[in-house]
Amino acid sequence: MKTLVTNAEIEEVGESLIRRFIGKRSPPPNCIDIEGFITDYLHLPVVYIGIAEKDLDKIGFVSDGAYHLKVWENGEKRDTVYPKGTVVIDRFLLHADKSGQRRFTLAHEAAHVIFERMSPTAAGPCFNRYFDSERSGSFQWPRNGAEAWELSAQQYRWLMEGLSVEQSKAHRQVEGLSMK
Repeated sequence: MKTLVTNAEIEEVGESLIRRFIGKRSPPPNCIDIEGFITDYLHLPVVYIGIAEKDLDKIGFVSDGAYHLKVWENGEKRDTVYPKGTVVIDRFLLHADKSGQRRFTLAHEAAHVIFERMSPTAAGPCFNRYFDSERSGSFQWPRNGAEAWELSAQQYRWLMEGLSVEQSKAHRQVEGLSMK
């Protein structure tokens, strides 16, 4: 049986867990240490290695402790089984210009773990793959690792759909208008 979760439920769970992770820091940080969230809060190891699967779009993986992942070790392709819960990320995401993609991939893999913990019947090992729009180069990431975006919920939905976060023909939110 497949468990369906709405975007609103995903956002609620994610925000609740991040709030617990950052605690009562005042002011709250502008940028969340997503790798720290995975290692310190979820208590999972993160491994960066070259993923050598035939499908080059496979860039992140959470191990179930049984699946043989093809990786590059010492210049050779090897089948490796990582301990259950190990988050494996393709090492090319460590490049400075891939910071946004790395953070997104880490968050994506963390979500798999969280929802598996919430629903133990959830699927086993799975890969994070580029969105089709990412492969075609149209997915918008911040230009560098130091740049962070503050997005509205609508801009986030546009980004996840492969659209620009700036939609010139979209209706804009009206500030200061009250309806009686």
